[in-house]
Amino acid sequence: GRILPGDTADLPVTLKLEDHPMEPVPGAFPGGFVMGANLAFTHDVIARTGPFDTRFGAGARFVAAEDTDFLFRAIAAGVVVAYDPYFVVEHHHGRCRPDQVITLLAGYGYGDGALYAKHILTDRRILGAIRRDLGDALGEIRAGTRPFPYIRRFHSFRLRHVLRGFIAYAGVELTARARLWPAHEKA
Repeated sequence: GRILPGDTADLPVTLKLEDHPMEPVPGAFPGGFVMGANLAFTHDVIARTGPFDTRFGAGARFVAAEDTDFLFRAIAAGVVVAYDPYFVVEHHHGRCRPDQVITLLAGYGYGDGALYAKHILTDRRILGAIRRDLGDALGEIRAGTRPFPYIRRFHSFRLRHVLRGFIAYAGVELTARARLWPAHEKA
């Protein structure tokens, strides 16, 4: 549902303001379609999707994207996902300074990059998301758009953090798999 500002002192981020019902675009990456600050589902969805991946999210190794990972898996499992603007929360996120928003957005990119690495070999939606990120960065360079006044090239900034998250997740996975290889295969 909708996520409205909870405090006028908070900068306008992590909001969802659309006032009409929506469904995700089939085959598209669901990042930002529905956000964890206003997300509800029935217990059977967990049975179909699996629990939240605790490696993602605030305080976790991959900082963010726990809600996107859950939605990503839910949609793949055939769960109907919808945005309903009549479910409304006021989000008191406490980010009043640009440096706090920059840190948040860097974390979002990092989490998305880890999410891309997690699913890149099993779901083609990831390649579409990567193409979109690259296209946004190139378009921004050409057009000079600036969605955040305190981040000069936001999409390039995001892409850097996506790459960092992708590499970090891949490194963690490769290290974990290397530990599982039998000793005679390591030699």
